[in-house]
Amino acid sequence: MIGIRDIARHGQLSELYRYQTEGLGEIPDELIKYREKEEAFDTGFDRVAAFNLCSDGHIYAAGDQEMRVFDKNGTLLDDIALPAEPTAIRAAQDGRIYIGVGDHVIIYDSQMELVDTWQPASDRSLITSIEVYGDNVFLADSGDRVVRRYDREGNFVNVIGRRDDDRNVPGIVLPTKPCLAIAMAEDGLLRVNNPGRHRIEAYTFRGDLEWWWGRASNAVDGFCGCCNPSDFAMLPGDGYVTSEKSLIRIKIYDAYGELESVVAGPDQLAPGSVELLGQRSPELDASGFKVEVDNDGLIYVLDPLQRKVRVFQREKQ
Repeated sequence: MIGIRDIARHGQLSELYRYQTEGLGEIPDELIKYREKEEAFDTGFDRVAAFNLCSDGHIYAAGDQEMRVFDKNGTLLDDIALPAEPTAIRAAQDGRIYIGVGDHVIIYDSQMELVDTWQPASDRSLITSIEVYGDNVFLADSGDRVVRRYDREGNFVNVIGRRDDDRNVPGIVLPTKPCLAIAMAEDGLLRVNNPGRHRIEAYTFRGDLEWWWGRASNAVDGFCGCCNPSDFAMLPGDGYVTSEKSLIRIKIYDAYGELESVVAGPDQLAPGSVELLGQRSPELDASGFKVEVDNDGLIYVLDPLQRKVRVFQREKQ
C-alpha cells in the first residue's frame, strides 16, 4: 500500500489526487448575455497591473513602472514614469490621480505633476485597490488584510475589515494572491471583497459590517477556488460585475447577490486555462482580470495575459 509520504518521495500523485477539471468551465449558453466588441486595445505594457475608467471616458492604466492615459478607442493621450512598480490606480473627480506603489500611495494632479506621497501604514502594506468618495480616501491593503480610511490630506481616520468579535466582523481572509478590492455603492456603503470567505461585504465608513453575500462553489452562481472574487465593480442600482481568477469568469449579480448573467467564461477570456487548473502555471498565477463599468453599461476588462483592455456589451435580454 502506497502512502502520502511515498507519493511525496516519488514526486507524483496518483489519479485519486489529480485536480478534476471536467465540466468546470462549462456555462449554459442562455446565461451568457454579452459579446466582446472589437474595440480591444493593447496597453503596450510587458506587465499591466491596474486600470481605472474615469468619468470623462479616459482609461488610466499602470504597469512597468509607468502610467498611461488612453481614450476609449485606445489612443494614447499621455504617459508618465513612476518611481516604483504600480499596484493600484484611481482617478478622482477633482482630477487627482491616486496610485498605489506597493506599500504606499503617490498622488498626481491633472497636469501629471507629483503633488503628494503618503507614508506606508506598515512594513507589510500592499495597496491593491483605491476608492475616493467625498472627503474620504479608502486604501485596500492586501498585505495587512484591511481597508484603511484617510481624509484627502492623508490623515488616517480608521480601519475597516479587521477582525473584531465584539462587532461581529469576522476579518478578511486572503489565502494566496493579493486581491483585496473595494468600491463605493450608491447606498452609501463601502463594498469590500473577502476572497477567502468567497463573498462581498458592505461596511459603513466607521467599519460596521452591515451585510454580505456570496458562497463558495464551483457552480456558475458561486465563487470557486481558494480566494474569489478577485475583483469587482459596482453597476447602476448597486448590482455587481465580478471577476474570478484561476477558473476565470466574469459575471453579473443583482443588488441582492443573485446571479443575473455571465459576461464571459474561461473559453472566451483565456482558452485552455481550465486544463491548467491544479498546475503551477505562471499564466494562471498572473490571471487577475480586473473589471470596470462605464455609464452605458459596457464592461471593460483588463486582461493581464494579453495586456489588453477588452470591452463587452450586453446583447441578450
